[in-house]
Amino acid sequence: ESVSEIITVTVIPANGSPNIFGDTVLCEGEILNLNTNPIAGANYLWSNNNNPNLGNNTNYINPAVTVNDSGYYYLNVTGVNCINAQASIHVTIHPKPNPPTILGDTVYCSSDTTFLYTTSPYDSLIWIDPNFNYYLSQDSLIVTPIYTGYYYLSGIDSNGCHSSVDSIYISTLISPPVPNIYSNTSFCNGDSIIL
Repeated sequence: ESVSEIITVTVIPANGSPNIFGDTVLCEGEILNLNTNPIAGANYLWSNNNNPNLGNNTNYINPAVTVNDSGYYYLNVTGVNCINAQASIHVTIHPKPNPPTILGDTVYCSSDTTFLYTTSPYDSLIWIDPNFNYYLSQDSLIVTPIYTGYYYLSGIDSNGCHSSVDSIYISTLISPPVPNIYSNTSFCNGDSIIL
């Protein structure tokens, strides 16, 4: 007689490769937030070329990236079967553009028109007046009426990165009233006129 033996085979579901989610193009100073899907019983280790241990959670957060933080980020997953151990993602950090310089007069009469400008090269500009009204333009700010106080300017480059803010204080002078002229309106030839 033949002898039979029963073997129990357990099939473990494949977990595949770990996935990394998050923004891969950022500006200097922004928040980098990388995430992965949680797997029961798994251990995580984030790293990059600058640091072999960035954390062991399902997410990695850098609250203010610099240009030196550009490069590949790696996620190692251990403690579970049927999974590829490592995943990677490339992150690009664009530098923050240099702050602009606001040019223009700093004293106006209340009836004048504000004309402020910059020669700093940007794709677009955001101006803010003392009442926190926002204006988008390419190079200058022309506004009526004029408000006394600080005007602010931030530049945006071709990567969509915002510069630091420059400011200028504008003083507004009250325009004097229009004078009234008093005089007789009828004269004889040879008379004197007093105004």
